Amino acid sequence: MKPKTVVALALALLITAPALAGAAQSDRFDSWRERAEIRRELREARRDSRRARAEARRDYQRARAESRRQYRRFDRQYQSDYRRAYREALREARQAARDARRRFW
Repeated sequence: MKPKTVVALALALLITAPALAGAAQSDRFDSWRERAEIRRELREARRDSRRARAEARRDYQRARAESRRQYRRFDRQYQSDYRRAYREALREARQAARDARRRFW
């Protein structure tokens, strides 16, 4: 190579070296920003997941409470009907006993 060409290449390298170094640093900071963005997205995904689980848990608890309420209503009604039938049977038995005593005497 001719000395003029070498000097021109060296001069071009000296001029472009700072720009290349700046570009390399820019890429490094870009990768840091990308990592930070990925961490943010992961955090948001975890937060959304927690919210979804909490909502599902609340829905489950509401359904369970409603099921229990319905069972209690049914159970109360059943017990009320059972007591009523039991009392009526006792009443009829007492009445039959009274009628039998009256007929006997």
